[in-house]
Amino acid sequence: MSLPLIFIIAFSPGLFWLWLIYSRDKYRPEPRALVIRTFLLGIAISLPVVGFEYVLTYMYPGLRNVTLEDIKDISSAVYISFVVAGLTEEVAKYWVVRYTIYNSPYFDEPMDGIIYGSAAALGFASVENLGYALEYGWQIILLRGIFSCLGHVFFSGVWGYFLGWQKLKGSGSYWVVLLALLGSIALHGAFDFFLLANRGLELFTILLFFASGGLFLFLVSLAIKKSPYRDKVGSPLVG
Repeated sequence: MSLPLIFIIAFSPGLFWLWLIYSRDKYRPEPRALVIRTFLLGIAISLPVVGFEYVLTYMYPGLRNVTLEDIKDISSAVYISFVVAGLTEEVAKYWVVRYTIYNSPYFDEPMDGIIYGSAAALGFASVENLGYALEYGWQIILLRGIFSCLGHVFFSGVWGYFLGWQKLKGSGSYWVVLLALLGSIALHGAFDFFLLANRGLELFTILLFFASGGLFLFLVSLAIKKSPYRDKVGSPLVG
């Protein structure tokens, strides 16, 4: 298969999910240009993160010449899942949203945090898709396009909602966002751990995926209800 076609296959799921999530922002949709920019920044931040994750992995005893499929001990699986993947990736995605769009006047409600958090997450996940497609073949996107892409969205949606909630409140509540970020790291780490532990825990990955998806949908519903623009639909200032 040609390289351009692999690129299209790898990035198509992320763009599809981004469009679907964006369509839920019905009271005051974010500027498409800013959403796409955040998606592209998610792509950009993934490149240094991959290098940093390699360094973190190399620093851990026993992991220097071991592939993910060969991980046997619990401590290595915990380190890879919660530190190398969960901590590094969620902080990177959070950084993109917090320091590139948070101060924008367009970012002013909980749904905005979910939209931009999802955009950064899907940009990041799309690069991961490309890497796996190049290494294992395009068919792997049939699974990753659902579970990995949406997993990134579900995890980032937790801190995304509360980051938007913090902006709406206007001050304080930083500890709530920190707790939400830690929760995202824990969910992300647990998801990867159940896959890497090689102890028959894969079923828990599926259960966690659907539980995280339920939490994400709940937060989207809550964000829509808490939108300050909910009762202003039709106003010339809202659009």
